[in-house]
Amino acid sequence: MKNINLNNKKILAITGEFVKTKRKQLNYCHDGVAKAVNISQPIVSKIEHGIHSGLKYTMLHNILDYLKTNMAELDEYIKQKNANDNLVAE
Repeated sequence: MKNINLNNKKILAITGEFVKTKRKQLNYCHDGVAKAVNISQPIVSKIEHGIHSGLKYTMLHNILDYLKTNMAELDEYIKQKNANDNLVAE
């Protein structure tokens, strides 16, 4: 599922929104996610805010796995957000 462009700012923002939503649904804190996937809490925060430009697929996969989701669900979420944005823009 490497067709998600992690260099695209809009995609990073949507990905961060997805991660934050999933984390909150599970009542997980930043520290818990960070420790589980061996990254720092500020990196988790930057990912959720869509400003972590160094996000790699391996790191994202590990986060999604910990949040009991996957790249396919993220991809669907991105497609839905983009479709909704296109409807609003028209």
